[in-house]
Amino acid sequence: MTTGGTRIKMKILRGGTPEDVEDEAEHLIVVPKNRFRNPWRTSLRVIMVLLLFASVGTVMLLIIKEWYLLAHQAHIDLNYWNLTAAENDVCRIRSSFRFDCFPTGGANQEECIKRNCCWNPRTDQPGEPYCYFSNGFTYYEWSTPIQTKFGLQAVITLKTLSSPYPNDVKQLLVNVYYETDSTVRIKIFDNATSRFEIPLEYTETTQKAENITYSVKFYPTGFQIYRNGLDFPLFDSTIAPLIYSNQFLQISSLLPSEYVYGIGEVEDTLKRDINWSRSVLWTHDTVPRKHTNLYGSHPFYMVMERSGSSHGVFLANSNAMEVLLQPAPAVTFRTIGGIIDLRVFIGPTPPDVMNQYTKTIKRPFLPPYWSLGFHLCRFNYGTLNHTEEILENNLKAGIPVDVQWNDLDYMQNQNDFTFDKVKFNKLPEFVKKLHERGMHYIPLVDPGISAGEIPGDYSPYDLGIQQNVFIKDGLTYMPFVGKVWNPTATVWPDFTHPNISHYWLTVFDKFHSTVEFDGAWIDMNEPSNFWDGTKDGNCIINSTLDHPPYVPNVEGEKLFTKTICPSARQYGGRHYDLHNLYGTLETIVTSKVLGDIRSERQFIISRSTFPGQGHYGGHWTGDVVSNWEHMKKSVPQILNFGLFGIPMVGADICGFNGNTTVELCKRWHQLGAFYPFSRNHNTDDGIPQDPASLGAEVIAAAKETLQLRYSLLPYIYTLFFHSHITGEPVARPMFYEFPEDRNTFLIESTFMLGTSVLIIPILDEAHQGSTVKAYLPKGWWYSHYNLDIIGSLGEEVDVVIPEEFHSIPVFYRAGTIVIRQEPAANTMLSRKNPFSIHAYLSSDSGSAKGELYWDDGITPNPDIVGGYNHYLLKVSSQSLTVDADYESYIGANLTLAFMEIRGIKGSVSAVVINNVPWDTFTFNQKMRTLYVNTTKQAVSFTDGLTLNWIA
Repeated sequence: MTTGGTRIKMKILRGGTPEDVEDEAEHLIVVPKNRFRNPWRTSLRVIMVLLLFASVGTVMLLIIKEWYLLAHQAHIDLNYWNLTAAENDVCRIRSSFRFDCFPTGGANQEECIKRNCCWNPRTDQPGEPYCYFSNGFTYYEWSTPIQTKFGLQAVITLKTLSSPYPNDVKQLLVNVYYETDSTVRIKIFDNATSRFEIPLEYTETTQKAENITYSVKFYPTGFQIYRNGLDFPLFDSTIAPLIYSNQFLQISSLLPSEYVYGIGEVEDTLKRDINWSRSVLWTHDTVPRKHTNLYGSHPFYMVMERSGSSHGVFLANSNAMEVLLQPAPAVTFRTIGGIIDLRVFIGPTPPDVMNQYTKTIKRPFLPPYWSLGFHLCRFNYGTLNHTEEILENNLKAGIPVDVQWNDLDYMQNQNDFTFDKVKFNKLPEFVKKLHERGMHYIPLVDPGISAGEIPGDYSPYDLGIQQNVFIKDGLTYMPFVGKVWNPTATVWPDFTHPNISHYWLTVFDKFHSTVEFDGAWIDMNEPSNFWDGTKDGNCIINSTLDHPPYVPNVEGEKLFTKTICPSARQYGGRHYDLHNLYGTLETIVTSKVLGDIRSERQFIISRSTFPGQGHYGGHWTGDVVSNWEHMKKSVPQILNFGLFGIPMVGADICGFNGNTTVELCKRWHQLGAFYPFSRNHNTDDGIPQDPASLGAEVIAAAKETLQLRYSLLPYIYTLFFHSHITGEPVARPMFYEFPEDRNTFLIESTFMLGTSVLIIPILDEAHQGSTVKAYLPKGWWYSHYNLDIIGSLGEEVDVVIPEEFHSIPVFYRAGTIVIRQEPAANTMLSRKNPFSIHAYLSSDSGSAKGELYWDDGITPNPDIVGGYNHYLLKVSSQSLTVDADYESYIGANLTLAFMEIRGIKGSVSAVVINNVPWDTFTFNQKMRTLYVNTTKQAVSFTDGLTLNWIA
């Protein structure tokens, strides 16, 4: 047949790209030389024309679809629209769309085929699966949904083929709850057999939302969730099979954009890597590093869509979990217990998503005002005398300090609720002196209780045995014994036990009657254990809880590496299910106990966290290393925790592990002064790193930036109030404030405090020169350290570093108003000082707005019981006004020292305040700044305020 014809070798698609056929029979098309001798000429010609039109039509359809996606700014690969069209071969799938069928690793062709999956080992991309699901593959058949009083319900039935994991659930129910107009819940569960569900008080649907902004569509292979008005899904489970066995659950979805944030706790970039990255959520005590499961578990992510809209997804599951991101882009949740309980937050803005998410998990707590000051600590001061000496050295150097902390070296034999009667003999008196100076004290409290004391010598252990509140061994039902800091052995309270509140209150209250501490630092609550399970380094050999069929990629390759055996028994279930909740359950009980003891707003900082932690306490990022890389990584860590609903967060300034340097500590203090939680803390075998100990450079940097922090505390406190009401972060990623500017989506070296204050830290050891590059979104930006205004078109600029002030660049955003207060040595003193108003006018309309929340700083629940003031500030048409939105805090001292209005175009010839001509003002026309002094005549927020300026 080749005689007189032209032979053409076809190309086939492999992974979405054409390749010459090598290992299969060649496909030949023969074109005869003499067409007119072919009796089938006409028919063939017609067929060829039809094929040509079909090909052109297909191409045009793809072009139209591409145009449609671009027009809607959706980032879904075209292969998504035509995954099954490649030569009718269900295994010819573009590599980025391959969903792993063999996640345990060690896949081979024989085992892969046994799973009815596709095998293709030709890849150079780490993490890309060799063994993957074919197109349209599914283990379950999804029924058509029916209407319910809360939304929809469908039945999922296991087909004849089972998953590779033991005990697939044969029939599942899917309940769709129209929880709110902008939050939809998808709960997939076994209706025949009870399974573990998170015991936290998340929102429950009480009635069906009527004006929903989304739709839910069901298909035989899964479901899709859409935002109204969009034709691409926010969540699409039809892309890969659902797996629901007893100890392996998996659900996947395409993502409409590669800009994914959240999923933690991990040490990573702010925008998560979608190139086959795997995050493991199993709380664990370790030095933070990449590709390692850390202290917290947060199965929540936020996506910035290319249009600037945003949405979020939360899987309410506390079991050991992996979250895989792949470049399709797509996400896979893989967990080894519990149920699939998804909520999708429709947005469409980042603040909307945070409002919706924190409404589900509970709003962040309102911290006491004093907790916004600077905190000083280290592991192993050694003695109370040395603690006092370091504190006094810093106060004499002019460093403002509000809270002194002690690590476990204050304890007797490292036992909770004791203090060393020799080295810390006068600790109670020291704490009372702190209180007299307006300062506060916080001690470390580990959850582990010493189990090696003589009966009758250590009441926390004796009482725990009496009240039966310790976690039990999975076999013996006796208290589970491990080892932490205690000399001999350790047991752990069960924070799900009904007696736990009484027990925890008793031991806390007894200690507080001696040492009047003001908060709690709860550490080691992953929970950490110096042994792998038990003393012999193992757990129950034949237990599928200690040795499940699938183990996520945890550090140590065992679930019980440096923690309690998963088979251990708690009142609320097995530790297998409750492990990731331990730290937050401890925070909840501790919060209640402190509220009962002190009758003031509680303050708790925990190392281990879970969604809902922010309602009860804050977090610090653990045992970070004193190096430049960890300082740099602290910024995305803190921004992520804001997205997790935990705005009270900070890293140990200057690092915890290892030795810092003067230059590193100087730069870290300049950054850490603007962490929401600002504390200097380091390890016992490192050099002293408090500012006074490191000398003049660090003192100057810490003093300047902390004084700026203290001056901004009224503004920062207002941000925390907003967070308490709406869930918005205090420290915010740039994309959060500028979602319409895609240039901000990758920025993690700068951040915003609220809507107004831009922080530009120096994060590189090799940095030289008097400027630093920073991206400034479009608009005017006002420098804090001089009267400069930078007008940006949305570009990277060289920003001057204010080295003469020993600080970093700080800017204010045009269109905002910031309330400041004269700083002092601590917040008790600074709260007595006068305020100032700083308005930064927009470049177009000359307008600005801001607000102030103010209360006594300590009364619990002021937003519920009253006792606060809320003021709205506005500038428009050459007039600044302050209006009381709500006033019930009697005795508030809200006197103004001065007002500053920047960005005025034109001239100012006169100023009038509350209809009274005012002569104590100056106007710098070149710098466009009006300064109005109000010290000679008392001006207060409480009297109402209107300032007019006349050209």
